[in-house]
Amino acid sequence: MRRCPSPLALLGASAALLVPMGCQGTIGSNSWTPPDTEYRSGEVDFVCDEAATETPSVMRRLSRTQLQHTVQDTVRRLLPEAEAGALLASIEGDLGAIPQDLRAESDVQEGQKLFFRADTTVGEAAVSAHHRLSSALGAALAQPAALDAMGSTCATDEDPANDAACVDELVDRVGRLTHRRPLDDAERAFYRDEVYDGGDALDLAALQDLFVVLFAQPNFLFHIEGTGALTPYEAAARLSYHFWDTMPDEELFAEAESGHLLTADGWQAQVERVLGDERARQSLQVFVEEWLRFDQLNPASTGSGADFDHIAGDLGLDASFDDAVRAEPVDLLLHTLRTGGTFRDFFLSEVSTTQDPRLAAIYGVEPAAEGETVLLPPERKGMLSRVGLLLARADVALPNINSITHPILRGVFVRRQITCDYLPAAPGGAMDNLPIVDRSETGSREATEILTGSSACNNCHGRINPTGYALERFGPIGQYRDSEPLFDAEGAVTAELTIDDSATMTEADGSIAGAAALAETLYESEKVGACFARHYLRFALARAEDPAQDGCLLAELDEAIDADRPLSEVLSAVVLAPSFRVRAAN
Repeated sequence: MRRCPSPLALLGASAALLVPMGCQGTIGSNSWTPPDTEYRSGEVDFVCDEAATETPSVMRRLSRTQLQHTVQDTVRRLLPEAEAGALLASIEGDLGAIPQDLRAESDVQEGQKLFFRADTTVGEAAVSAHHRLSSALGAALAQPAALDAMGSTCATDEDPANDAACVDELVDRVGRLTHRRPLDDAERAFYRDEVYDGGDALDLAALQDLFVVLFAQPNFLFHIEGTGALTPYEAAARLSYHFWDTMPDEELFAEAESGHLLTADGWQAQVERVLGDERARQSLQVFVEEWLRFDQLNPASTGSGADFDHIAGDLGLDASFDDAVRAEPVDLLLHTLRTGGTFRDFFLSEVSTTQDPRLAAIYGVEPAAEGETVLLPPERKGMLSRVGLLLARADVALPNINSITHPILRGVFVRRQITCDYLPAAPGGAMDNLPIVDRSETGSREATEILTGSSACNNCHGRINPTGYALERFGPIGQYRDSEPLFDAEGAVTAELTIDDSATMTEADGSIAGAAALAETLYESEKVGACFARHYLRFALARAEDPAQDGCLLAELDEAIDADRPLSEVLSAVVLAPSFRVRAAN
């Protein structure tokens, strides 16, 4: 019985293809000295050193999302819609079995994580999953019905005279997609003469082996690039994977083939087209959800207890509500792009895009019509009052949601993810011998002050706590409230406390009050824009930023935000920079 090659054999054989390309680098993380506390504090302007050398790049594999999208798009490029849908349904389990990516700790900011696309680890589970996936693809595409649907009737017409040309055509057509560029002569000979062992005869089993190797070789699974200036096809792949999380489309391929892509006008035009395409939502959704740590969000639908039921009322919170919460910032970002808005317009937005009636009810407005917006009440101005930013994250909170708000947890989230403030780990023993606080008699602000009243806590909590206090008008699931209810063990309200949402902050001249003032104060401090620049550069480069070597890119992003240039220009700045089309060897 014919057997598919083992995973290690496939990777070993196809790795030979990397040698003539001059591909260099290792699979792993960059090594450099973390920046000083000044950079990590969120207080510093970025410094552009034109003489700085390019940060070395590691050889990255496709992220889980990118690999899934690439498989789907490759199949859809090979087969008509109905046949492609059927084939993809047959391998759904294999696509789903690709291991989840991991988020590494940032070297430059305690408590922050790099993006999933920065994960370069390749473990045994990933190798096995890739092998099963390539084997399933090879078996499915080598079926006579699939070959007919691909237009390769020469493979099934029982005419031996055209068999050799038929195999040649399949090698070129499938190889162009799995390598994301045309095969060179050495690669074509490798697949035709060494992988396909049917000679000049049409052999379905040999075709299956060919397809398996094409989908298992490194050019399909990794971002393979040479050293120095990128080739047109490498640049096309970088652009499409950045904005679409998938392979280049036929227009990008055509631009690469003609060489027009690497001209100034050609690159500008394609950047604008790719960012403006509906497929950009895929990548922007990933960026926003990971930037805001939605992967660790405590879903409102998991709230429990009689006190929580009192808070939630008849909203009917379920998984679809959680989806709407996650979608809102993404939809607002896309709305800002469509309308030519700025990052300021996004972060200090006064409108809602949600069509979910429960989320709209929490905001006190009607659901927005598709593609439209609804004006929010004044106290909701800015992103910090949106439900998705008010809910706690599981990495800094208990996993359950009840009737209690947590100013510390909200403050930590804003200070880490939104302003990039340096928050060192709590000193040893900080959690020992904490005062006991009876929450049935004590409000959230008073409880926070009791727990962190020690002078030793002030270095961090002097920034954390006021940030959380300014958000106290919003309950645990984001409803605006005039008072804070206290509950007994049975969930009955025992008291209604006056809310104090005033806050004294280093970024403000005096005291502020409320989420809208907090958002405006932090934005005007320029910390928010600078922090967004860091997050976006990490996402774009799929690694931690180096403030010395990446200073020019960081400065350009930050200046574009401060100058209120359109958000589309901010998001395009990284890919329009000449360094985006260069790879420095590691």
